[in-house]
Amino acid sequence: MPWSRLKGRVHLTGVKNSPLVSIVVVDYNGHRFWPKLLCSLENQVFRDFELIVVDNSGRLDPELVSGGLCSRIIKSPGNVGFAEGSNLGFKTAKGEYVCLLNNDTELEDQWLGALFDCIVSSRDIGAVCSKVVYKQRFARVEIESDTFRPIGDSRRLGVRIEFDGLGCFPFEGVEKNGLYSTEKDGVHAWAWTNGKATLWLPCEGDRTVQFSLSSATELHGSSVRLLWDCGEQSFVIENEATVVSLEIPDDQQFDIVNNAGSYLDEAWRVKERGLFKKDCPELCQPIELEVASGCSILIRRSALLDVPFDAEFFAYFEDTDLSLNLKRGGWRLLYEPRSLVRHYGAATSGVQSPFQVFHSTRNRFWVIAKHAPWNVVWKTLSRELWELDRYEGWMNEEYSLSRLKWETWSGFLKRIWRRLCDSD
Repeated sequence: MPWSRLKGRVHLTGVKNSPLVSIVVVDYNGHRFWPKLLCSLENQVFRDFELIVVDNSGRLDPELVSGGLCSRIIKSPGNVGFAEGSNLGFKTAKGEYVCLLNNDTELEDQWLGALFDCIVSSRDIGAVCSKVVYKQRFARVEIESDTFRPIGDSRRLGVRIEFDGLGCFPFEGVEKNGLYSTEKDGVHAWAWTNGKATLWLPCEGDRTVQFSLSSATELHGSSVRLLWDCGEQSFVIENEATVVSLEIPDDQQFDIVNNAGSYLDEAWRVKERGLFKKDCPELCQPIELEVASGCSILIRRSALLDVPFDAEFFAYFEDTDLSLNLKRGGWRLLYEPRSLVRHYGAATSGVQSPFQVFHSTRNRFWVIAKHAPWNVVWKTLSRELWELDRYEGWMNEEYSLSRLKWETWSGFLKRIWRRLCDSD
């Protein structure tokens, strides 16, 4: 039954003993995200929920999350990870449905109502996940200039675009036609155009796209032309870098997708639908999923009773493991695009940090051992598990290559043994 037909029983949290939904947020030093997250929770049209915060750092200021929304704060015994932290929240949840939500998110007003409408539409739906887009909106900018060929370089170079402060987007798959590979010197990051480049750049604040352009002495005094959907601008390259600031109207900005549901490829790598793509009608249709992202997911409480998160996963792939357990139990997983989340991304772990690479690599192999067809398991055991040296460049003292090998191998074999025993 859609929640809009339950208005007689929808109240603010705390007015009645049993909220329909328990929202569980696991926090690890996420202080800076709470004001905006709480504001977006306050603005939800669907109000029949409680908020449970699991403090994994022991340093969360209760005043930051206290008030009418937060029902309780659970202090975990140290950093138990995202998986076990979620389990702690599940155990105290009073709702008929449990929503797992990342702390580095902002929510559209219909976020929870859309999830709820979807999950109650059929009794065999075990979980529903949201559409997740990046926090910043983007604008399309074209850059045209003359080119030159440096001595000893086969490339023809135009202008140099410095990406400092723009985050990972220009480097990690967002459209950047006409741009050579990113270069870094340990402090700055930049890329050269080939004379005509098209980029999707993030808007800072409400409307501003800002970046820095420079070039070699060969092009000093020449003209650069910028074009965007609602205008153009030209200027002359001087000795110093030029800071470009463009005002982009709201209707010329667009969202870039972080996750529109997930699936597994043949090698059992999790792929995110729509990742780094401009939001489009195809991604605005609800579909049934193979695996669901844990960034924002509403789960039927009865489906969770026998399949909590595997605490040993700590972080990464724990949502994949849970999804496959739910599917094995006969539950359906759905993607609901009307439920929209804006996500900062990699807020706790960092992009391709040693922590992220270690846990995502190890846990993927554990998922294969637990759930993959046996031919994939044996192929992995005979090949990929012997190639872990490739990750050495991402490791550090705490997350060392030797630790990665030991935990991956031991956890893989342990899960195969459990699986064989359970099949008897």
